[in-house]
Amino acid sequence: MKPFLFSAVSLLLPALCSAQSTPAEVAAELVSRARTGSDAMALIGSLTTDVGPRQAGSENEKRATAWAQQRFKELGADRVWVETFSLTNGWARGIERAEVLSPAP
Repeated sequence: MKPFLFSAVSLLLPALCSAQSTPAEVAAELVSRARTGSDAMALIGSLTTDVGPRQAGSENEKRATAWAQQRFKELGADRVWVETFSLTNGWARGIERAEVLSPAP
């Protein structure tokens, strides 16, 4: 989720920054926008309910990628692309084991 939020903030920063803006002013503007008219909660809600868990290499990871591309386009991003990377091992369920250790084995 952090990369998504970082991407969303990075899209806003150029629009907020000007030659006269200090980092504190930009931060204050971001906080103000988040408190008064942000769609962040709707976006997060959509990602978590429409797509769900997104384990590396899973089908939901692919769905999340398509979801993010569509949302960025809807939000007006002029260039949206996906960076590819190799994933040697996707997530796979292993063998689970549990043992009660306390108060008695």
